[in-house]
Amino acid sequence: PFFSGTYQDAVEIMYAQRIAVDNIANVIQDGNIEEAWFKVMQLNAQTKTAGKIILDCYQQQISGKGDNIILLKFLSCQKKFAILLDLCDECGDALQNPKGKLGATAAAQIKSSKVVDEIKSAYDDFLTDAKSLENELELLRGM
Repeated sequence: PFFSGTYQDAVEIMYAQRIAVDNIANVIQDGNIEEAWFKVMQLNAQTKTAGKIILDCYQQQISGKGDNIILLKFLSCQKKFAILLDLCDECGDALQNPKGKLGATAAAQIKSSKVVDEIKSAYDDFLTDAKSLENELELLRGM
C-alpha cells in the first residue's frame, strides 16, 4: 500500500505488517510456498521503508539532546530493526530452493515456519522498543 512517508503512516504500516506475519505463517502451513514468498517480499519492502522512516524521525528528535538513556534506546531500536530485516531476508531465502526457484518442499515449509516465528518475536521486540522510545521522546518534549 502507498503511504505518504509520515511517522504515523510508518507506525501504522509496521503494525499492519506484524499482522501480515501471522497470515504468512498460515499460508506456509497450507503449503502455498509461492504465495508465502510473494507475501514475504511485500513484508520485507514495507518493513524496510516504514522502519527507516521511524528510525529517521527518532534520530532527528534525538539529535543534539545528549540524553544517554534515550540514545541507548535508539541504538536498541536500530539493532532490533536490523535483526528484523535479516530475518525477513532469511525467510525469503528459506522459501527458495538452491537454484533460486521457489520450492514447495517440506524442508522449505519447515525452515520458513521456524523463521516466521522468529520474525514475530523480532517484530514484537522492535515495536515494544519503538513505543518505549516514542514515550521517552514525548516526555523530553514536554520538559
